Amino acid sequence: MNLKLAVLGGLLVTAAAAIGQIKPAEQPIQQGFTTLRGHPGLTLTLDGTQKIGGAPATTLKTVTYWFQDVESGRPVAKVEMLGYVNGSATFLFVGDGVTLWAYDMVRNEYSTSRYGAFNGAQPTDYVNALLNTMRSMIKGQAAYPVRLLSETYAGETARYTTWVPGTAIVDTGTDIQYSLGSPVWRRMDFSYSYVAPYMNVTQISFFDEMYFANQARDINWTLTPLSSDAAPTGSNFAFVPPNNARAVTGVRPVTGG
Repeated sequence: MNLKLAVLGGLLVTAAAAIGQIKPAEQPIQQGFTTLRGHPGLTLTLDGTQKIGGAPATTLKTVTYWFQDVESGRPVAKVEMLGYVNGSATFLFVGDGVTLWAYDMVRNEYSTSRYGAFNGAQPTDYVNALLNTMRSMIKGQAAYPVRLLSETYAGETARYTTWVPGTAIVDTGTDIQYSLGSPVWRRMDFSYSYVAPYMNVTQISFFDEMYFANQARDINWTLTPLSSDAAPTGSNFAFVPPNNARAVTGVRPVTGG
């Protein structure tokens, strides 16, 4: 059997086994994540807004690329995430297969974290090391694409867990709906479709309205996945620090909205 197909086949078995660990109404989500996992490439586009009181809305966007391959007989996982606020790029994460680069464009600082081996076998926690580091560093709305990657690709631990805990779950046949409050002040929908033999998560949408100091803070976003069987169009998976950028040590959280 082709080595790449064997690796992907093993991932599908693991994800399928996780389906029994969630609530029945959430089955389509896990099955959809399993479908995503059957492809080595994935693009996740998050578009949204945040509005506080009467101030103009802030636009938020992240584009995340993921690709798993077999190079020189060993697995390689790569990631790239670019974040924007009001149309201006604010941060960039690049995992090139060995090193995770985190570049804060606002502070003009970058840090590195090694998750792979330059030669020989990859560490046993290879993919988890990459995704766990990203989850610890990325906050705000940009954390959701990373969570989806983790719950799709992170080895034996990969499984969907409820993104909006503490609420009833409704499956309409086209959407898995989570909502809180009456009237509703927080809602998340997973839209899905079934095209035999695959379940597909087509979009995730989110709305949240909270009040701080008598001012409403409204957040709306959609997250759209697009699978591919090659490196996603637009991805680079390489980073060279700008000449004037400052190297820093330790984990520096980056907020994407």
